[in-house]
Amino acid sequence: MEHEALSEVLRSPSDPQLKLALSRLALEVNSRAQAGGPSTTEFMATVAKTLRQVPQQAHPDLQINCLMDAAQYFYVAGKSFDAMEPATDAVTLASIADNKALLRRALSLLGVMYADTGNISRAIECYSQALELAQALRDNPAECNVWQNLGVALLYSAQYRDAITTFEHVIRLAGSDAGLQGLRAGALSNIALCCLHLEDFERGLRAAEACLSESKEPHTAAEMVARVLRENNYSRLLLEVNSVDKAGERCQIARRYATQSKSVRAEIAASLSEGLYEVHAGRVDVGISRLTATLEKARMMRSMLRDALAALVKAFEIIGQPQR
Repeated sequence: MEHEALSEVLRSPSDPQLKLALSRLALEVNSRAQAGGPSTTEFMATVAKTLRQVPQQAHPDLQINCLMDAAQYFYVAGKSFDAMEPATDAVTLASIADNKALLRRALSLLGVMYADTGNISRAIECYSQALELAQALRDNPAECNVWQNLGVALLYSAQYRDAITTFEHVIRLAGSDAGLQGLRAGALSNIALCCLHLEDFERGLRAAEACLSESKEPHTAAEMVARVLRENNYSRLLLEVNSVDKAGERCQIARRYATQSKSVRAEIAASLSEGLYEVHAGRVDVGISRLTATLEKARMMRSMLRDALAALVKAFEIIGQPQR
């Protein structure tokens, strides 16, 4: 593996050898982050540890990209606490290198990890710094990305109306730029989730349908996870308006991508919508059992816990057992 080759080079490094070893490692990390797999978690942890042995001033751009890809992998896999160290190291290296573009990306990524682990105030601090950098760089896609992340932090803290305002700002900034279609679709999906919690089902369905019409076929693990979350929002909104059969079809789509992604985050999201669908379809015991098991998994992932609790509460309301 390339991290082993890097360890060998570090014993008596010359600059050309070190650059080549880091370049090869960056390619392997990026490839494995997109593909996932059972051995990837251990590999990414080893990479993050190995990079700490590399001099900070040695090709920091290559080191930062490795660290951010590792952190992104951990996030997609549902291991955001494991992502904190590589994300923090990326911010440190980008600050030392005085690379504003990479620092903006690293701060945004670290903010995502803080938000996902429940530290909303630290997440907002990271996003504030990242937003200043994006605006100073006049980087519209980067600015859209930061606003999107800020909206998600507000969503996690149940400030749904403020979150919707933020996501609408993303849509305005993105406009009709084809390169920002993914951010537009993500903002629409998040609006749908906010509307689900606010019980504004009509508006939520419009946002969910617009989101899916703009969503491309997913190929990487991250894209599959995003698609599962979008399908989850849509199917739960459909259930709220008693469109049970159609919700079941969307659950099948979500399950297929969740299985392919090998992500705990996607597994939880798909199981929540499946459990609610089964309760609505009259298979109460199966649905409650699935939702209860999913809640236990979600306790290990703070960002998913509120949704899991809300889904189980909804299920008990449907079957007339509010005391549970």
